[in-house]
Order: sequence, then structure tokens, then C-alpha cells
Amino acid sequence: MEKNEFNDIYNNSKITKNLKILYVSITFSILRLSLFIVLTYFLLNKLVNTTTEVYEDNSVYEVPINTTMKFTFIFMFIFALFIYVILSINSIINYFYNTYDFKSNIFSSIIALNIEILVIYLINLRFNKMIISKDRLKIIDITIISLLLALFEIFDFVTGLVPPIPFGITLPFKYMIIFFGCYLLSFSKSLLLCLLCAFITLINPATYKLSVLQFLFDYWIPTVLMSISCFFKPKKSTNNKMLRAISFLNFIIIPFIIMFICRSISGVVYWLNPNVNGDVYFEFNWDNRVAYSFIYNGINTLFDLIILLSTVPLVCTTLDFIKQKYYPD
Repeated sequence: MEKNEFNDIYNNSKITKNLKILYVSITFSILRLSLFIVLTYFLLNKLVNTTTEVYEDNSVYEVPINTTMKFTFIFMFIFALFIYVILSINSIINYFYNTYDFKSNIFSSIIALNIEILVIYLINLRFNKMIISKDRLKIIDITIISLLLALFEIFDFVTGLVPPIPFGITLPFKYMIIFFGCYLLSFSKSLLLCLLCAFITLINPATYKLSVLQFLFDYWIPTVLMSISCFFKPKKSTNNKMLRAISFLNFIIIPFIIMFICRSISGVVYWLNPNVNGDVYFEFNWDNRVAYSFIYNGINTLFDLIILLSTVPLVCTTLDFIKQKYYPD
């Protein structure tokens, strides 16, 4: 058999295999999406028909939640559904067009619950030797980290003057500074920036410092762990616009999933714990405080995500000349 014939057979078998994987993944993704829609419908139906407590004349009354809260539930659940669809598509495209990016494939499959792609990728995974090099701080690094830290403090202070709206929603523009820092810097330098930002929140008057656990899970741990976003940042060398968009999606969403988990844990161990916080206030009545914390923090995290998905790619792309001058790929 000639070499060209062998290559043709190999390529055809590879295409057939990829098509089978694609069909299987699309089928399971549709099933997962259908299940997600059904569960979302029942949960949303229960939420919009729930009640809240009103205190008047030393009495407590249960009344239906207002229209604004119902609209918030509906909008956020629609957006969550949209995000899940994007994540499902992202995990499939990532496998076929970004095969050799281990971190993106693993995390995009996990957050999309795309188990079949995750298993297939792990089976075919080949580990390369990891080379660890020293990453020393230079004058330009110290200058940029200092500027970003100052901007973070300014944004943190100014947005802290705006009172939170229901569901603890605040303006998340300070995280835009961290994302831009992670876009520029290596992991060790991003970690240093995030550590400094986490500690500087202590001096912000708007920061809730009610207990060690509450501060750790609400502020310190989420801010520090945002440094992992530098592993998923888009590379300028990537000419494919689709891959660059996928990278931005992973770059922002993966740290925010960690932030959502941290906020939910804080809600359970402190804010909704009567043994620690005394009388607990619920914005709407719900039987399980763990589920309540996940719903409550899911809404404020989705709001943050909407803002940052709209601003971070724009900021990073506009100021990309800084990266190309001082931190080229």
C-alpha cells in the first residue's frame, strides 16, 4: 500500500471517529439541556409563586413577592439557560478546534457537565514534560501591579458607595481590573496582584468584616483564586476568532464559578446560620437554607457575570497594545 493511500485511509477513519464523537456529544447535550430546562421551569415556577414576610404593627404577614423580584427571577433564569447553552457549545467546539489545550478542555467539559467529551479527552490525553522557570519581578511588573492595585482600590471604594440592591447585587467593576491584570501577567504575578487586592479590601469601609469565615469566603478566597484566570487567557497568536471568543468565555466564567461557590458557602456558614448570626432575614421564603443560598448568590453572581462578559473582553482588546509591548506571547 502506498504512503498516500495509507494517509487517506487514516484521515478518513479519523474524520469518521470525530463525526461519531460529535453526534454522541450533541445527543447528550440536547438531553442535558432538556433536563436543565425542565428543572429550571419547576424551580422558577416555585420561585415566582413564593412569598415574603412583611413586618407591620408587631405582626408578621406573608405576602406574594413583588413584580420586580419575579422579573429578576425570570430574567436571571433565562440568562442562566443561555449561559449553559453557550457552555455546552463551548465544550464541543473546544474539543475539536482546541484539542491540545489541556486546561481549557478539562474545565470547559466539567462546567458544561459534558462527561462524554471529558472521558474521551482524558483517554486520549498525552502528558508532556512540565518545564518550570523562575518568574522574577521586574520594575515594569512592580509598576503595573501598583497601578492596577490603586485602580482596584478606587473602583472598590467608589462602587462601595452605591448601596446594594435586592439579592446583594453590587457593581462588580473592581473585578475588571483583576481580569485585566491576569490578562497581562503570568500566574505568579497575577497571584501577587490578587493577594494584594484581597488584603486591600480590609480597608474599604463598604467591606463586611463580621467574622473571619464570612470575610474569607465573601472576599479573600474568591479574589485570590481569580488568579487562575491567567491559565485561560486568550493568546494574540490565536488568529481564529472562535477560539479567541472561547478563551475569553473560559477566562471569565471559570473564576466566577469558584466565586459563586464561595459566596454560597458564606451564606450557609454565616449569613443564614441562626447559631452565628442570630435572627436570619430571608428575602423570600424557602425551606432549605443551602438551596436558598445557592439561588440567592446565583442571582447576584449572574448579574456580575453579565457586566463582566460585556466589559472585560472590550477592555482587554482595547488595551492589548500594553500586553504586546511588555508581555508578548
